[in-house]
Amino acid sequence: MKLVQVSVLVSLLGMTACKTSQFRGKAIEAEKAAEEAGVTTTTPKVTTTNQTANVPVTSTVIDTSTTDLQLNQSCDKPVQLLMAQVKLSFPESKKCEFNKDPNKEPKEAFLQAHKVSTLPMKLPEGSEICSMTLESPAATKLQYDDFMILTIDDFVIFSSNKDIVPKLAQINGLYKWDFLKVREMPVDFKALPYCIGAMERCMFPGTDTEGPVLLKLNYTEIAGITKAIQGKVQVPVDIVTTGDNDDSDDKMDCFHTALDLTVTLNYIKKPK
Repeated sequence: MKLVQVSVLVSLLGMTACKTSQFRGKAIEAEKAAEEAGVTTTTPKVTTTNQTANVPVTSTVIDTSTTDLQLNQSCDKPVQLLMAQVKLSFPESKKCEFNKDPNKEPKEAFLQAHKVSTLPMKLPEGSEICSMTLESPAATKLQYDDFMILTIDDFVIFSSNKDIVPKLAQINGLYKWDFLKVREMPVDFKALPYCIGAMERCMFPGTDTEGPVLLKLNYTEIAGITKAIQGKVQVPVDIVTTGDNDDSDDKMDCFHTALDLTVTLNYIKKPK
């Protein structure tokens, strides 16, 4: 009788071990399948104190909400893509200040003067910007004269005259605005515009016409800017207008109407 009981016990233990082995094998296969599918699985870790007589067992769940994959994510392969919006309201700007350094005297068809409207743009803390959209309300009727240059942290995003841009210095493949580099250059009022992004995603009115603003930039297009502004709390956004010779009340250079912009930033958090 005792031999039979031992035999039955051994059989039950063998079945339990087999089932446990099968369960572990299936769990491992499930974890591998999840990893191959790009799904992050998190298993809480438990720390248990030594158990002694009349001492309760305590456990602590470790926070694993930020995984190594999230810390090492990139804009090409974001794990968690976040969004922030910044509102910028530029007031109207009027008239060049000719003959006031660094501006020169009026001279027709030459870039003699400039004027800058600037606003700070706050950046998400500890972020890497993946894409950026600058958009004005649909009813906006932006107008400027002669030319307009839009910059972020002094990097040229848009210029209504592409001939101006090649004369500027380049940093990380981007043009850095510097009025002294283009001052007194002859200008062609029929020149095409320049945009850091694809022209079909870059909508601005032409010189001395009216229209809205829409500019969509992807990660590749702003990678140089992202690198330059990494770690900064905020950066300046500038509207630069230029002039050659008009300074009367009915026709003035270095002029632009008021402009409201909504800047949408898609970004990922980066570890400090």
